[in-house]
Amino acid sequence: FRERGLVAPGAMLNWELMVGNSNTRWHWDSSPEAPEPVIPFDGWLFPDGTPVWFTEAEAVRGYVTGVSRLLLLETFAPHPLKPWTVLDDSFLTLLASSASWPNQSREPVMPTSWSSESQFVGELVLEAALWLVGEQSRVSIMFGGMYTLAVDASTRSLALARAGQVVGNYSMDDIPDGGLDNFSWNMLRITLLQNQVCVWWNPKLPEVLDLESGAVSAVKPRICHPEPAALRGNLLITCEAGEARVDFVGVMPPEVLLQS
Repeated sequence: FRERGLVAPGAMLNWELMVGNSNTRWHWDSSPEAPEPVIPFDGWLFPDGTPVWFTEAEAVRGYVTGVSRLLLLETFAPHPLKPWTVLDDSFLTLLASSASWPNQSREPVMPTSWSSESQFVGELVLEAALWLVGEQSRVSIMFGGMYTLAVDASTRSLALARAGQVVGNYSMDDIPDGGLDNFSWNMLRITLLQNQVCVWWNPKLPEVLDLESGAVSAVKPRICHPEPAALRGNLLITCEAGEARVDFVGVMPPEVLLQS
């Protein structure tokens, strides 16, 4: 990052390192009745020691050491040739082909999908911050050449398919206080590791830490499916219904899971 001249932080401020009982995981404008946030507002580590975002942890390590293991970090900074694809806080906006802007006559055409330029082979860790705008939005993430993960706001569900056949489902309503925020970012992590594909979605503190006893559990995936083959393919994110936003995409080698 330093060589590219994109960022040069001199200091990083944080209320607390661990997501815990100080309640800084809620935004300071949150009401006392606010549900458990899908992504902690503050705190970088869950009590089991895993980062909230492996991408964030690897970006910090890469800046400090000067050696980055990130295979891809797309933050969707404004592109001089496609300024309409990024709005305000530097995120990508995807609009389904069936949707339209209220002032369509004045707005340029928004992209429906985004694809990585490179193919990724073998074991890897993939993360993305997604915002499904509205209750009818649906996003698909294609990876590994044969897998597709559907994130559906209308059914509040995750569906993992291999070569077009669904091999795993998960209801977001099984997550404490609900597992989807239509008004903010949501955390997606996919791992291709040890002959299986696993999907994480919005892990929450009560799933990791028993607030009464203090017992700590590991952050667990929502879906896992065995996969003996070595996978190869681009990453493709498509908005299939409504509107979706992508804040960043990170792809990393499996070593980050053991050394973060």
